[in-house]
Amino acid sequence: MANLPSGSGVMEMKRTSFVCYGAQGSKDALVYQEIPGRDGGEEFFLFLSPGVPEQEAMLRTLFREAVSASRLGAPAHYFSRFLEQFGALAAEAGGEGDVLDGVLIMIEIRRGNAVHVLCNRDAVLVHGDGRTGRRGSAESLKDFSEVPIGRARDQGDLFRRAPEDMFSLYRFTLAEGEHTVILVPSNEFVARYDESLRNSVFFPSFEFPRDMGMDLAVSRSFPALHWNGGQAEEAARSEERSVSGRTRVNVPLVVGALAGAVAIVILIGSLVTHEKTRGPEQPNALLDAADAARKDSSDPGGVEGSSTIVEGEPAVVERGRRLDLQEAWKRAFEAPVTSSARYCRGRIYFGCRDGYLYAFTAAGELAWKYRSGGGIGASPCCAEDRIIAADYRGALFCLDANSGKALWSFSTRSKIVSTPEHFDDIVFAGTTDGRILAVRLADGRKLWDRKIGPSIRASLAAGKDYVLAVTTDGTMVRLDRRGRIIWKTNVGAGVASSPACDEERDLVVIGAKDGAVHALSLSKGKRVWRYPADSAVDGSPLCGRDAIYIGSKSGTLYSLSFEGTLRWKRDVGGAVLSKPLIAGGIVFVTTYTAELVAVDAASGETAAEYRASAPIYSSPVTDGKCVYFGSNGGVFYAVRLGAPAAS
Repeated sequence: MANLPSGSGVMEMKRTSFVCYGAQGSKDALVYQEIPGRDGGEEFFLFLSPGVPEQEAMLRTLFREAVSASRLGAPAHYFSRFLEQFGALAAEAGGEGDVLDGVLIMIEIRRGNAVHVLCNRDAVLVHGDGRTGRRGSAESLKDFSEVPIGRARDQGDLFRRAPEDMFSLYRFTLAEGEHTVILVPSNEFVARYDESLRNSVFFPSFEFPRDMGMDLAVSRSFPALHWNGGQAEEAARSEERSVSGRTRVNVPLVVGALAGAVAIVILIGSLVTHEKTRGPEQPNALLDAADAARKDSSDPGGVEGSSTIVEGEPAVVERGRRLDLQEAWKRAFEAPVTSSARYCRGRIYFGCRDGYLYAFTAAGELAWKYRSGGGIGASPCCAEDRIIAADYRGALFCLDANSGKALWSFSTRSKIVSTPEHFDDIVFAGTTDGRILAVRLADGRKLWDRKIGPSIRASLAAGKDYVLAVTTDGTMVRLDRRGRIIWKTNVGAGVASSPACDEERDLVVIGAKDGAVHALSLSKGKRVWRYPADSAVDGSPLCGRDAIYIGSKSGTLYSLSFEGTLRWKRDVGGAVLSKPLIAGGIVFVTTYTAELVAVDAASGETAAEYRASAPIYSSPVTDGKCVYFGSNGGVFYAVRLGAPAAS
């Protein structure tokens, strides 16, 4: 451990820097923190961990530059300069590999209760609320939002991936009470860099409970930050609280010699991919669930006498009555199932981050599986007797729906996370480097390729003479079948939501990070209306027969008229990052708090809830008898629909 001298400013800052060495001394995690003095000031935390030894020299230089750089002014300016310096060093380093292979980066600046955090985009920020004991995505924090990185976008030519595809800058406000925020590698990140991470060592700041109801890729220590929001900093440092029967002293992450004592070799834990591999729950005051996760009940044989729900039928529940949701079957996999399923001709198709595309029968029997070159997060699309899918390595491929035999494959040379779409004889795909490609359905031959923006992560929409795409900076583009731009507009905020089109009403509906639902003219691209929601709207809209349904990050499901007025809204208990499903007068929506929620489409009253074992990112689909969806815990569910008998 090396102690750096304090600065000569008016406020005395406690500064500590140290290195955790890898098992063979080959990989170092660089950690630095400045802790506010008694009179307040800025907290600064820096964590850099290389994935391979070749990155050490670059990261050590970056570490020194980041520590010594001035942080006067807006935090976003500091982070922008950090990325520019990173780009310059990466360009000097050269090499064929991605400069971020296996690297984990986290930088935090806190001024009072305002916090900014820069981290890998493919890592996860987990938040623990000390008052309630709840744990979940950091997006639950007050005023949580993503801040555009700004000037760093000009450095795109220095990276294999553009900076905004590599890093995220978040801001939030600490509310009253205790908070813990931890940087955790996502399952996708771990799967991609498993070998690098396996031999790496990270700052031992937090030990995860092995059964905490969350889909985390690791169980051992990763950088954690502890705060007591809404109170004086001196009191926050000295106050002791008793939580869940345990007393914990609120101390900063790095505390002098104690930090050096705990900076020992801690190898990365084994992957936590689904509930079969998790051990007994280990209590922890900040990250334990407020209520114990319910044990899944399994009935592979299904439920006798269940009714069938088909789109267009009257609602199966009357006001005040509940729908019966019971598990028909479930299947566990070795990686998250974030790909939304597709039901076509009696089979359910979905991708998995284990690199396979699966086909199951409605009874839960495996029909076939196809091994792709990379994890599959995008949903497949059906084209008669063909299935089209895409993977993280940029392969767009077409399979025979009956046998799973590969018919053709096309390399886009860029990661694909959005669902490909087709219309007639053309397949369209969007890439994370901001391109739309069109290939022939018959043989996969490329027809055209056009760059439209920084990155495409939302699914495409295609019709008779249009393909519609939206980029992460909120730019929406309509092209014709030949790739010519018909119109281009910006909704004024970042977008993760996929557009929904209603051709008869000449309407395109989309959610945005500005906390609003936007409706544009499909023919002209002009704004028609804007409805303000209660938080960022990353979920995708569903344009039903009579209304629009869409969910927000705060867990509100909205039913809007096609004129943009509120019909009803319902709290579904957790962030909605998926697209709702409507069937038989019931709206089904999945949440990031691991639930499938059924809501009466007419009244907005909750009709039923089904609890899964991990957060759900995928959208539900139905064959009229069951609702199907995958979870981030690597489990795919079939939930049977049945209306309870009248009392």
